[in-house]
Amino acid sequence: MSSSFEAQHSLISEEIQRLQRCEQYCLHGLAHQDQQFQSFAATSQNSSGYQEQFKKTENAAMATTCTYLFVNNLKEQKMYELAEVEKRIQEQKMSETSLKVSGERGGYGFQ
Repeated sequence: MSSSFEAQHSLISEEIQRLQRCEQYCLHGLAHQDQQFQSFAATSQNSSGYQEQFKKTENAAMATTCTYLFVNNLKEQKMYELAEVEKRIQEQKMSETSLKVSGERGGYGFQ
């Protein structure tokens, strides 16, 4: 039973790591979008081109931000699941220890 919880713990931990990497990609993407826009704004002489680039950057940043928030929410859910699994593992270990101690005493653990 404990190994099932440990396998579940491992899978959830890996998923959290993947979600954290995805969060980092989103943050890097936002920084890159900002940098590109700043470069464009510094060299642009055309106000209509500026407005067009601003709108493109704004839309891309909104999509990236929504993706980040979605991924962050999934990660938070997985972290909650991980805490629950860790709690079950701890309870299982306590139960196994209790049974082992009561077995060594020759009783049922009711003293």
